[in-house]
Amino acid sequence: MGERKLNIAVIDLGTNTFNLQIWEVKSGDFKVIHSEKQVVKLAQGSRNMSTIQPEPFQRALNAMSHYHRIIQRLDVQEVYAFATSGMRSASNGSEFITRIKNEMGIGIQIIDGEKEADLIFKGVRFGTPDLLKENTVIIDIGGGSTEYIVVINGEKAWSGSFKLGASRIQEMFDLEDPLSEDNHQQIENLISTELTPLIDQLKNYPIQNIVGCSGSFDTIADVLFCDQYEIDQTPNGTELPLAMYHAFASKMFELHVEDRLKMKGMIPLRADLMPISCILINELISISGANHLYLSKYALKEGAFSEMAQNLNLSN
Repeated sequence: MGERKLNIAVIDLGTNTFNLQIWEVKSGDFKVIHSEKQVVKLAQGSRNMSTIQPEPFQRALNAMSHYHRIIQRLDVQEVYAFATSGMRSASNGSEFITRIKNEMGIGIQIIDGEKEADLIFKGVRFGTPDLLKENTVIIDIGGGSTEYIVVINGEKAWSGSFKLGASRIQEMFDLEDPLSEDNHQQIENLISTELTPLIDQLKNYPIQNIVGCSGSFDTIADVLFCDQYEIDQTPNGTELPLAMYHAFASKMFELHVEDRLKMKGMIPLRADLMPISCILINELISISGANHLYLSKYALKEGAFSEMAQNLNLSN
Protein backbone atom coordinates (compact mmCIF):
# COMPACT_ATOMS: atom_id res chain seq x y z
CA MET A 1 0.00 0.00 0.00
CA GLY A 2 1.24 3.54 -0.77
CA GLU A 3 1.39 6.17 1.91
CA ARG A 4 -1.84 7.99 2.64
CA LYS A 5 -1.78 11.70 1.81
CA LEU A 6 -4.66 14.05 2.44
CA ASN A 7 -5.05 17.83 2.30
CA ILE A 8 -7.61 19.21 4.75
CA ALA A 9 -8.91 22.79 4.78
CA VAL A 10 -10.37 24.43 7.86
CA ILE A 11 -12.26 27.69 7.28
CA ASP A 12 -13.24 29.67 10.36
CA LEU A 13 -15.80 32.33 9.43
CA GLY A 14 -15.37 34.68 12.35
CA THR A 15 -17.01 38.03 12.95
CA ASN A 16 -13.92 40.12 12.19
CA THR A 17 -11.87 37.78 10.03
CA PHE A 18 -12.35 34.72 7.86
CA ASN A 19 -9.44 32.36 8.45
CA LEU A 20 -8.17 29.60 6.16
CA GLN A 21 -5.79 26.89 7.27
CA ILE A 22 -4.79 23.97 5.04
CA TRP A 23 -3.14 20.93 6.57
CA GLU A 24 -1.23 18.22 4.79
CA VAL A 25 -1.61 14.81 6.42
CA LYS A 26 0.88 12.20 5.30
CA SER A 27 1.73 8.93 7.04
CA GLY A 28 0.14 10.23 10.23
CA ASP A 29 2.22 13.45 10.29
CA PHE A 30 0.50 16.84 10.18
CA LYS A 31 1.77 20.15 8.89
CA VAL A 32 0.19 23.44 7.83
CA ILE A 33 0.92 24.17 4.17
CA HIS A 34 -1.16 27.34 3.85
CA SER A 35 -2.60 29.83 6.34
CA GLU A 36 -4.12 33.27 5.86
CA LYS A 37 -6.86 35.58 7.06
CA GLN A 38 -9.14 38.05 5.36
CA VAL A 39 -10.67 40.99 7.25
CA VAL A 40 -14.46 41.04 6.77
CA LYS A 41 -15.86 42.96 9.80
CA LEU A 42 -19.32 41.40 9.61
CA ALA A 43 -20.60 43.58 12.48
CA GLN A 44 -19.77 46.87 10.77
CA GLY A 45 -22.77 49.18 10.64
CA SER A 46 -25.10 46.87 12.57
CA ARG A 47 -25.62 48.04 16.12
CA ASN A 48 -27.03 44.75 17.44
CA MET A 49 -25.42 42.53 14.77
CA SER A 50 -28.88 41.49 13.56
CA THR A 51 -28.03 41.91 9.86
CA ILE A 52 -24.85 41.76 7.81
CA GLN A 53 -24.81 45.04 5.89
CA PRO A 54 -24.13 45.07 2.10
CA GLU A 55 -20.46 46.08 2.28
CA PRO A 56 -19.35 43.44 4.81
CA PHE A 57 -21.58 40.90 3.03
CA GLN A 58 -19.62 41.55 -0.18
CA ARG A 59 -16.28 41.42 1.65
CA ALA A 60 -17.29 38.03 3.03
CA LEU A 61 -18.26 36.74 -0.43
CA ASN A 62 -14.95 37.96 -1.84
CA ALA A 63 -13.01 36.25 0.95
CA MET A 64 -14.74 32.93 0.36
CA SER A 65 -14.25 33.18 -3.40
CA HIS A 66 -10.53 33.74 -2.80
CA TYR A 67 -10.36 30.76 -0.46
CA HIS A 68 -12.25 28.58 -2.91
CA ARG A 69 -9.60 29.22 -5.56
CA ILE A 70 -6.82 28.33 -3.11
CA ILE A 71 -8.58 25.12 -2.06
CA GLN A 72 -8.88 24.07 -5.69
CA ARG A 73 -5.26 24.95 -6.45
CA LEU A 74 -3.91 23.00 -3.48
CA ASP A 75 -5.98 19.89 -4.23
CA VAL A 76 -7.89 19.85 -0.94
CA GLN A 77 -9.95 16.71 -0.41
CA GLU A 78 -11.76 17.62 2.83
CA VAL A 79 -13.19 21.00 3.86
CA TYR A 80 -14.49 21.86 7.32
CA ALA A 81 -16.08 25.33 7.18
CA PHE A 82 -17.87 26.76 10.18
CA ALA A 83 -19.30 30.12 11.20
CA THR A 84 -19.43 31.64 14.66
CA SER A 85 -21.12 34.53 16.44
CA GLY A 86 -21.41 37.08 13.63
CA MET A 87 -23.19 34.62 11.35
CA ARG A 88 -25.19 33.16 14.25
CA SER A 89 -26.65 36.57 15.07
CA ALA A 90 -27.39 37.76 11.54
CA SER A 91 -30.84 37.30 10.03
CA ASN A 92 -29.23 37.00 6.58
CA GLY A 93 -26.54 34.55 7.69
CA SER A 94 -28.44 31.65 6.12
CA GLU A 95 -28.65 33.59 2.84
CA PHE A 96 -24.87 33.91 2.82
CA ILE A 97 -24.37 30.22 3.58
CA THR A 98 -26.78 29.22 0.80
CA ARG A 99 -24.93 31.38 -1.72
CA ILE A 100 -21.57 29.85 -0.80
CA LYS A 101 -23.01 26.34 -1.14
CA ASN A 102 -24.64 27.06 -4.49
CA GLU A 103 -21.77 29.07 -6.02
CA MET A 104 -18.74 27.26 -4.59
CA GLY A 105 -19.97 23.92 -3.31
CA ILE A 106 -18.67 24.62 0.19
CA GLY A 107 -20.99 23.68 3.02
CA ILE A 108 -20.79 25.93 6.08
CA GLN A 109 -21.96 24.82 9.51
CA ILE A 110 -23.07 27.44 12.03
CA ILE A 111 -21.74 26.28 15.37
CA ASP A 112 -23.15 27.39 18.71
CA GLY A 113 -21.12 28.92 21.52
CA GLU A 114 -20.79 25.63 23.38
CA LYS A 115 -19.26 23.94 20.33
CA GLU A 116 -17.01 26.92 19.74
CA ALA A 117 -15.65 26.73 23.29
CA ASP A 118 -15.13 22.97 22.93
CA LEU A 119 -13.08 23.42 19.76
CA ILE A 120 -11.00 26.17 21.36
CA PHE A 121 -10.19 23.84 24.27
CA LYS A 122 -9.25 21.05 21.86
CA GLY A 123 -7.02 23.46 19.95
CA VAL A 124 -5.12 24.62 23.03
CA ARG A 125 -4.76 21.03 24.24
CA PHE A 126 -3.55 19.98 20.78
CA GLY A 127 -0.86 22.67 20.62
CA THR A 128 0.22 23.38 24.20
CA PRO A 129 -1.00 20.63 26.56
CA ASP A 130 1.64 21.59 29.15
CA LEU A 131 -0.09 24.95 29.69
CA LEU A 132 -3.12 23.09 31.04
CA LYS A 133 -1.38 21.15 33.80
CA GLU A 134 -2.29 23.80 36.38
CA ASN A 135 -5.75 25.28 36.97
CA THR A 136 -6.33 27.52 33.99
CA VAL A 137 -8.89 29.76 32.32
CA ILE A 138 -8.69 29.88 28.52
CA ILE A 139 -10.04 33.06 26.93
CA ASP A 140 -10.66 33.61 23.22
CA ILE A 141 -11.79 37.15 22.38
CA GLY A 142 -13.66 37.19 19.09
CA GLY A 143 -15.51 39.89 17.25
CA GLY A 144 -18.99 38.74 18.19
CA SER A 145 -18.44 36.59 21.26
CA THR A 146 -15.83 35.73 23.86
CA GLU A 147 -15.34 32.17 25.08
CA TYR A 148 -14.07 31.13 28.50
CA ILE A 149 -13.01 27.60 29.38
CA VAL A 150 -12.09 26.55 32.93
CA VAL A 151 -9.54 23.72 32.86
CA ILE A 152 -8.82 21.70 36.02
CA ASN A 153 -6.19 18.94 36.03
CA GLY A 154 -5.97 19.11 32.25
CA GLU A 155 -9.69 18.54 31.71
CA LYS A 156 -12.45 20.97 30.78
CA ALA A 157 -14.48 21.61 33.92
CA TRP A 158 -16.73 24.37 32.56
CA SER A 159 -17.11 26.57 29.51
CA GLY A 160 -19.23 29.50 28.44
CA SER A 161 -19.73 31.67 25.37
CA PHE A 162 -20.80 35.26 25.97
CA LYS A 163 -21.94 38.02 23.63
CA LEU A 164 -18.90 40.06 24.61
CA GLY A 165 -16.96 40.14 21.36
CA ALA A 166 -14.86 43.26 20.83
CA SER A 167 -16.71 44.34 17.67
CA ARG A 168 -20.10 43.67 19.25
CA ILE A 169 -19.19 45.87 22.23
CA GLN A 170 -17.83 48.55 19.91
CA GLU A 171 -21.14 48.67 18.02
CA MET A 172 -23.16 48.79 21.27
CA PHE A 173 -21.78 52.07 22.59
CA ASP A 174 -20.85 55.50 21.25
CA LEU A 175 -17.18 55.21 22.11
CA GLU A 176 -14.69 58.04 22.22
CA ASP A 177 -11.05 57.77 21.17
CA PRO A 178 -9.34 57.19 23.49
CA LEU A 179 -12.06 55.69 25.66
CA SER A 180 -13.58 58.13 28.14
CA GLU A 181 -14.01 57.21 31.79
CA ASP A 182 -17.72 56.79 31.11
CA ASN A 183 -16.99 54.45 28.17
CA HIS A 184 -14.63 52.43 30.33
CA GLN A 185 -17.25 52.15 33.07
CA GLN A 186 -20.02 51.21 30.61
CA ILE A 187 -17.94 48.35 29.22
CA GLU A 188 -16.81 47.15 32.65
CA ASN A 189 -20.40 47.15 33.92
CA LEU A 190 -21.55 45.14 30.88
CA ILE A 191 -18.77 42.58 31.29
CA SER A 192 -19.18 42.10 35.04
CA THR A 193 -22.95 41.64 34.62
CA GLU A 194 -22.66 39.18 31.73
CA LEU A 195 -19.89 37.14 33.36
CA THR A 196 -21.83 36.21 36.50
CA PRO A 197 -21.84 32.49 35.54
CA LEU A 198 -18.05 32.51 35.13
CA ILE A 199 -17.55 34.42 38.38
CA ASP A 200 -19.68 31.83 40.19
CA GLN A 201 -17.59 29.00 38.71
CA LEU A 202 -14.29 30.58 39.69
CA LYS A 203 -15.37 30.61 43.33
CA ASN A 204 -14.88 26.84 43.23
CA TYR A 205 -11.36 26.79 41.79
CA PRO A 206 -8.07 28.55 42.57
CA ILE A 207 -6.76 29.64 39.16
CA GLN A 208 -3.03 29.91 38.45
CA ASN A 209 -2.94 30.65 34.71
CA ILE A 210 -4.79 32.45 31.95
CA VAL A 211 -4.21 31.22 28.40
CA GLY A 212 -5.17 33.75 25.75
CA CYS A 213 -5.94 32.67 22.18
CA SER A 214 -6.29 34.24 18.78
CA GLY A 215 -6.02 37.74 17.36
CA SER A 216 -5.86 40.04 20.36
CA PHE A 217 -3.26 37.94 22.11
CA ASP A 218 -1.24 37.43 18.93
CA THR A 219 -1.04 41.21 18.61
CA ILE A 220 -0.17 41.76 22.26
CA ALA A 221 2.69 39.29 21.85
CA ASP A 222 3.80 40.98 18.61
CA VAL A 223 4.02 44.36 20.36
CA LEU A 224 5.61 43.09 23.58
CA PHE A 225 8.26 41.03 21.80
CA CYS A 226 8.72 43.07 18.61
CA ASP A 227 12.48 43.37 19.24
CA GLN A 228 12.91 39.61 19.63
CA TYR A 229 10.65 38.09 16.98
CA GLU A 230 9.23 38.92 13.58
CA ILE A 231 5.50 39.63 13.34
CA ASP A 232 3.44 36.52 14.13
CA GLN A 233 6.57 34.54 15.07
CA THR A 234 6.32 34.65 18.86
CA PRO A 235 6.58 31.00 19.94
CA ASN A 236 3.45 29.14 20.93
CA GLY A 237 3.11 28.98 24.71
CA THR A 238 5.12 32.14 25.41
CA GLU A 239 4.41 33.82 28.75
CA LEU A 240 3.17 37.40 28.54
CA PRO A 241 4.48 38.81 31.86
CA LEU A 242 1.68 40.57 33.70
CA ALA A 243 3.74 43.69 34.40
CA MET A 244 4.51 44.03 30.68
CA TYR A 245 0.89 43.34 29.76
CA HIS A 246 -0.47 45.96 32.20
CA ALA A 247 1.95 48.59 30.83
CA PHE A 248 0.70 47.73 27.33
CA ALA A 249 -2.95 47.98 28.42
CA SER A 250 -2.36 51.38 30.00
CA LYS A 251 -1.04 52.65 26.66
CA MET A 252 -4.12 51.27 24.90
CA PHE A 253 -6.32 53.37 27.19
CA GLU A 254 -4.20 56.54 26.87
CA LEU A 255 -3.34 56.68 23.15
CA HIS A 256 -5.47 57.70 20.19
CA VAL A 257 -5.96 55.03 17.55
CA GLU A 258 -3.53 56.71 15.14
CA ASP A 259 -0.84 56.56 17.84
CA ARG A 260 -1.66 52.93 18.64
CA LEU A 261 -1.21 52.18 14.95
CA LYS A 262 2.33 53.54 15.08
CA MET A 263 3.36 50.89 17.61
CA LYS A 264 5.56 48.21 16.09
CA GLY A 265 3.59 44.98 15.82
CA MET A 266 0.14 46.63 15.82
CA ILE A 267 -2.26 46.02 12.92
CA PRO A 268 -5.22 48.26 11.93
CA LEU A 269 -7.96 45.82 12.96
CA ARG A 270 -6.46 45.33 16.43
CA ALA A 271 -5.55 48.99 16.98
CA ASP A 272 -9.22 49.87 16.76
CA LEU A 273 -10.47 47.13 19.10
CA MET A 274 -7.55 46.59 21.47
CA PRO A 275 -8.77 48.87 24.30
CA ILE A 276 -11.96 46.79 24.51
CA SER A 277 -9.96 43.56 24.47
CA CYS A 278 -7.77 44.89 27.28
CA ILE A 279 -10.81 45.63 29.44
CA LEU A 280 -11.97 42.03 28.89
CA ILE A 281 -8.51 40.70 29.82
CA ASN A 282 -8.21 42.98 32.86
CA GLU A 283 -11.58 41.82 34.13
CA LEU A 284 -10.56 38.16 33.82
CA ILE A 285 -7.25 38.77 35.61
CA SER A 286 -9.18 40.48 38.41
CA ILE A 287 -11.89 37.85 38.92
CA SER A 288 -9.61 34.83 38.47
CA GLY A 289 -6.67 35.98 40.57
CA ALA A 290 -4.33 34.33 38.06
CA ASN A 291 -0.62 35.10 38.34
CA HIS A 292 0.45 34.12 34.82
CA LEU A 293 -0.72 34.95 31.31
CA TYR A 294 0.29 32.80 28.32
CA LEU A 295 -0.16 32.94 24.55
CA SER A 296 -1.70 30.02 22.68
CA LYS A 297 -1.40 30.27 18.93
CA TYR A 298 -3.54 27.14 18.68
CA ALA A 299 -7.25 27.69 19.18
CA LEU A 300 -10.46 27.29 17.19
CA LYS A 301 -9.03 26.32 13.78
CA GLU A 302 -6.56 23.85 15.24
CA GLY A 303 -9.24 22.34 17.46
CA ALA A 304 -11.43 21.87 14.41
CA PHE A 305 -8.58 20.16 12.57
CA SER A 306 -7.83 17.96 15.58
CA GLU A 307 -11.46 16.88 15.75
CA MET A 308 -11.68 16.31 12.00
CA ALA A 309 -8.47 14.24 11.99
CA GLN A 310 -9.90 12.10 14.77
CA ASN A 311 -13.18 11.64 12.94
CA LEU A 312 -11.29 10.58 9.80
CA ASN A 313 -9.22 8.11 11.85
CA LEU A 314 -5.95 9.88 11.08
CA SER A 315 -3.31 9.21 13.74
CA ASN A 316 -0.46 11.50 14.67
